[in-house]
Amino acid sequence: MKVEKLTTKQLSIPYIDESKSDWTDQLGVQLYIKCDTDKVTGWGETLVGGGVVNSYRSVIENLIMKLISGETVQDVNVVTEKLEKSLFTAGLCGIANSAISGVDMALWDAHAKENAKPISDMIGGAKRGRIPVHATLPRYSSIDQLLIAVRNSINRGFTLIKLHQPPGMTIDSVREIRKKFGKEVGLAIDLNALYDVARGREFLRNIRRYEPEWVEEPLWPPNDYDSLGLLTKNTDVPIAVGENEYSVYGFKRIIEAGTSVIQPDISRVGGLRHFLEIIELAKSFKVNIAPHLGIHRSAISFAVTLQVAAARPEITTVEHCLATYPSDIFTGLGKAVNGEVDLPRGDGLGIQINENGFKGYKYHDRFRLLEFSDLQKPRGAA
Repeated sequence: MKVEKLTTKQLSIPYIDESKSDWTDQLGVQLYIKCDTDKVTGWGETLVGGGVVNSYRSVIENLIMKLISGETVQDVNVVTEKLEKSLFTAGLCGIANSAISGVDMALWDAHAKENAKPISDMIGGAKRGRIPVHATLPRYSSIDQLLIAVRNSINRGFTLIKLHQPPGMTIDSVREIRKKFGKEVGLAIDLNALYDVARGREFLRNIRRYEPEWVEEPLWPPNDYDSLGLLTKNTDVPIAVGENEYSVYGFKRIIEAGTSVIQPDISRVGGLRHFLEIIELAKSFKVNIAPHLGIHRSAISFAVTLQVAAARPEITTVEHCLATYPSDIFTGLGKAVNGEVDLPRGDGLGIQINENGFKGYKYHDRFRLLEFSDLQKPRGAA
């Protein structure tokens, strides 16, 4: 496979759904990597954190493109390792690792397409044709809008949802969902790295009665493994961690701290090889795997994760955006039925990407901040 050209594509796909979210515009940042070979085109995605999209583009365009454009690729993993060795002094976490992840994804898509196979067949073959998924909801400052979103989740075939509610509303939100829907749908709660150990324990005591599937990232900072260990030892509520972890070694620390569910993100951990290594690690410790994905309406990382989940049934559930993916860009994705989706059956990612559809989502350069944790604005603030 000869890589003739790598290019980046910046889009703004807003979060649009029936229920009005607080994050409609904040989620409108997508960064895709297009890999043109002498035969096919592959696509990857870098999950942009903090809205600093140009930082990710700079790593890809100023270094990675110059390293591999024009190169003949026989083993994608060899290329990824070369990129890691070239970038390790920039820190193999955050922006550098995420940039590598997106390029690795595009290379795997192209490599599988050249072999006329889906990615699942390139990593051992699909063991299942339907993949468990859960709906991830954005933030709602209105309980009424949240309840509309929950009803939509159920109507759209999901049996488990994950909340990102403002910290001061989380328990009230869960109470109202249980009051209205009972146990019709399972609940997971993402706190986005909010508490210290003492306040984390208090929250877990208060939320326990509502039987959450897991509570995600309860502690700040998210990589304080010692504090995480203290928290897990004092609760029977399942704790999930991992969306902000970038290395296999970090995931080992998370697991050793007693985490019940790990959440690697294929667009952050350095690509497919490391994603599979993390799955093997979790398997050896008998820990559940629920891969993290961006909450935005983008299907590239989602499609790759489905391909991996088909080949690796150790994955218990995959994060799925509640709002529908734009059909003018992405085709080939099925709808959720009883909490599962069909594995896309095309080559590579399995889905089709219409580049002409990008025209309807021109990137809007503006300040965007997801107001996680204690960054939330007070009610009534401008």
